[in-house]
Amino acid sequence: MFVGAPLGGLLVAQGGLVTVMVADAVSFGVIALALTFVVRPRFPRLAPSGHSIRRDLSAGFGSLRRDRSPERW
Repeated sequence: MFVGAPLGGLLVAQGGLVTVMVADAVSFGVIALALTFVVRPRFPRLAPSGHSIRRDLSAGFGSLRRDRSPERW
């Protein structure tokens, strides 16, 4: 449980700060890559509407303006 700080100190002492930062970045990348294969989206992806992003955003904000229900906020 209390191994992280001493281990980090040993790694900095042995390899230097740059080496530890590179190792941290690589480990982050490995985990991010693994999660892309493990975690699936909650909702099915919708097919593209064929419209521009600006038009889609405008439609979304328009929907928010029209819906004034208190449970939304």
